[in-house]
Amino acid sequence: MGLNVVVDAAASIADRDGLDNVTLKAVAAELGIKAPSLYNYFDGVHGLKRELTLLGLKVLGDTVSEACMGLSGDTAVRTTAYAIRNFAARRPGIYLAGHHSGAQDDDDLIEAGDRVVSIFTAVLRGYGFDGDEAIHAMRVMRNAIHGFVLIEAVHYFRYSADVDTSFERLIDVLILGLNSWPENAT
Repeated sequence: MGLNVVVDAAASIADRDGLDNVTLKAVAAELGIKAPSLYNYFDGVHGLKRELTLLGLKVLGDTVSEACMGLSGDTAVRTTAYAIRNFAARRPGIYLAGHHSGAQDDDDLIEAGDRVVSIFTAVLRGYGFDGDEAIHAMRVMRNAIHGFVLIEAVHYFRYSADVDTSFERLIDVLILGLNSWPENAT
């Protein structure tokens, strides 16, 4: 058994039972082994959660990259939003794991996070953002989509209005904002 098998077992638990239920004991039970054996792969539950964060960032980056390949502008933003929402619904534990902050001195986590940021800024490239404005726009886009996805994940949308329509309106407002961004105004 290798590290990938252990991380996949932890990811299954995260997706099925929630990220907070990923423990060494739960992973060991999932694999049919004793918990101390897991120390061969990482240093305790923090090491395990680090691996899940790396996996979450990788899958998020791959998901957005694959969905948006060859797209730009409004179509890329809309496709990104739906790709993220679908990923979060399909793999809720891994999606959340990818948003856990890692150690500021962990080169692997920094590299994985930077990759996601570069993919998001590439999605926004068609709007002409540069420098700090590209970072601001990326934060606005990610946070708007992530906020909606988190609220949806905890089933907080309890009113009768259709949630899919609300998501579509969020994307419409986001695109409107990106197209009328102060730096892009002519």
